[in-house]
Amino acid sequence: MQPKQNDFYEVFCIVYDEKDMNWIKELLGTPRAYLQWKGVQGQNDGLIPIVIEDSEIVTLKNKDRYEYIINLKYSMSNERINLRG
Repeated sequence: MQPKQNDFYEVFCIVYDEKDMNWIKELLGTPRAYLQWKGVQGQNDGLIPIVIEDSEIVTLKNKDRYEYIINLKYSMSNERINLRG
């Protein structure tokens, strides 16, 4: 029996430019994604592996352009990483 993971996180961001949507859609479909970690208290910056569980893109018409809201649900990956400092 595998343990169940209950640590899911939900985030959203607003994208104002259609040219950014190509790489965002590609990111949402990839099996490997990472959070960018900004080191604090002397820690180094780095990347933390995550698993994208669910995503949604909401398109809004704002005057003469579109805005996109990206909703993302993810969990931390169990991938082993080496932090180098």
